[in-house]
Amino acid sequence: MNVFDLYMSQSNQTASYPDPLTNKTAYEKVTKLRYISDDRTLETINIRVKGKYVFLAFHNYGACCTLFSVKVAYNFCPGQTLNEHLVSLPRTVAPANDSMSIPIQGHCTNDSVKVPGSLHVYCESTGGWNMSQLNGRCICKENMQNVGVKCQGCPDGKYNDQKGLNCTDLPSAPTDVNATFVNQSAVELSWQPPEITGDQSHVFYDVDCLKPCNNNDDDNCVEVACGRNVSYILGKEGLNDTQVMVVNLLPFVNYTIKSTQGTE
Repeated sequence: MNVFDLYMSQSNQTASYPDPLTNKTAYEKVTKLRYISDDRTLETINIRVKGKYVFLAFHNYGACCTLFSVKVAYNFCPGQTLNEHLVSLPRTVAPANDSMSIPIQGHCTNDSVKVPGSLHVYCESTGGWNMSQLNGRCICKENMQNVGVKCQGCPDGKYNDQKGLNCTDLPSAPTDVNATFVNQSAVELSWQPPEITGDQSHVFYDVDCLKPCNNNDDDNCVEVACGRNVSYILGKEGLNDTQVMVVNLLPFVNYTIKSTQGTE
């Protein structure tokens, strides 16, 4: 028969190969290499590598053919970072079986954090990444942005609240703040949205009531919160409307009402 037998031995312990003539149990038969015609025959065999060291042995038991050369190569999925996801994938040896794929857990790059979703991808036998199951991503930490798959600090005057890949302009202050109603225990305030909101479309407002401290030394005087007795009609945090009424104020007391805005 014009046949060669291909055997393989794998090991993680030693680089010294076992002698196939005296240690046949160390080898596993992989396949038969058949002689097909008088022309040179090229045959490709896929082997699943399980050890650090791989040893090949060929058994010729009387074939009328010659084995000229053996070329050993392997496919691998390259190490890379996904720009829009900020997910780093390690260099991974591809599986030998076309019907198999290796699940790999991606990792967030430096200065980025994971948002809900899976970072699993699959390394195919062809050496390509299958990202069909990737439904998560990483985002840069607060006040950083994605610049060439690296998180870098935002430029002056810009910010990132971890809801986008890039920094945006800081929102400006609300405009045209007016007291539309005042009496001894209540005040109603209204204002216009900020002229600059950056790249965000949803603007919300926080309102806080402060009153002066009882300290004659103005340099050390710090305003304190108005207290639990003061209430805010429509709420005081995350307001969608551009007005609020503050009630249960004490008469003959000076108050400071501060409004801040956020975007999302």
